[in-house]
Amino acid sequence: MKRINLLILLLSPIVVWSQNNGSFLQSSSPLPIVSPHNMWVADHEQFVPFMPDQIWRFTFSEDSTLLDSQYYRELIYSSSISGNNWSPTGRFYREEAGRVFFTFPNASEEMLLYDFNFEVGDTMVPNTGIGQASRVIIAVDTIELMDITPRKRLALYSPECMDTVYWIEGAGELRYLFETELFCSLPDGPRDRVRCFSTDGQLLHLRSGLLGCFLSSSKEEDLDISLDIYPNPMTDLVHIYLNGADQIQLKAINVLGQALFSGVLQEGKQEIHCEDWPAGTYFFQFTDSNNRIASRQILKQ
Repeated sequence: MKRINLLILLLSPIVVWSQNNGSFLQSSSPLPIVSPHNMWVADHEQFVPFMPDQIWRFTFSEDSTLLDSQYYRELIYSSSISGNNWSPTGRFYREEAGRVFFTFPNASEEMLLYDFNFEVGDTMVPNTGIGQASRVIIAVDTIELMDITPRKRLALYSPECMDTVYWIEGAGELRYLFETELFCSLPDGPRDRVRCFSTDGQLLHLRSGLLGCFLSSSKEEDLDISLDIYPNPMTDLVHIYLNGADQIQLKAINVLGQALFSGVLQEGKQEIHCEDWPAGTYFFQFTDSNNRIASRQILKQ
């Protein structure tokens, strides 16, 4: 029996089903979307008047869940910048042969979210519901994100909404996260507007106008203090001179929102060692006793 299984594996390398973890192993498959290696940071709508959006992280669970004889990964989220305390969304996804399906417990059937096998002229029929629009594939091309990896991209136009959305291989739609339907007016629930997308901690997409996944602009508030940071770019050591405050909270984060340093600075000159930080862009966030924040962008060579 083992010999027969091996023969099947050698002769059929395209798709092999693993009963151990419920995943598909594909030798020529597209880049995966439903993977715990992927992470999206998004502005989560509160759907409550006058309530500001919250910044949430999203990724997929490490373990698979069996629902109606199919294995899915649950989409989970964290509302903390540090990425701790992950919570379930109750939304489950699976991926098969270029298609991504979505469901939830007790659903009557799964729904198609993405299909990268579509060609120009194909139409994606809306799932069950009221006020949902169809999508027509108007273009198929290749795009590169920050990792310079060629990815298939589909442009889908909605005649009802007169709007175009884009699906990107390995990332999905990078405007609103995992929208299961297209509505021309109000959606049926809170939306998550994507801020950035990363794989294995590598930033691959950052929304235009943002400095980082958790930073919206470089505008500095008036903290009534003097801050000098040098050198910039930094190498192994950065000097900070603080004048006008007895102490101030400093957090140094990368573009993914991961903190490399957190501590309290005293008035005067101090040094921070950064020789172990990877080369890239960092943001120094200074917070005073009134919770006002000033940000500085620093490069690490």
